Amino acid sequence: MPYTTLEKIKRRLNITTADHDALLLDLLNEADAEINFILAQHVNMPITDPQLLNILDGIEADWVVGRYRTIMMPQTLMTPEGQIAEDALLADARRRLNRFIEYAKKVIIS
Repeated sequence: MPYTTLEKIKRRLNITTADHDALLLDLLNEADAEINFILAQHVNMPITDPQLLNILDGIEADWVVGRYRTIMMPQTLMTPEGQIAEDALLADARRRLNRFIEYAKKVIIS
């Protein structure tokens, strides 16, 4: 079960229609699976602490927004060398997940 909601993702993207719901739901499910795969290597799953779930909610929402922007607006990520860079929000979500894992390993002794 995802940590975040479609509604939160759409708010962050300022999307008010259902035009992209299918893509966003696909990205949400993919991000959720990826985050859970990473977490399961470090902590006992599922995570049930409400504070930790709230943190994961924000991380997952940003992860999906970053993936969406990478797919829908790749031109904004183009480097001078013609390569596509990682979206800043996605990179930040990955960094925050790594920090979350370090914290969780100390708090949730796995």
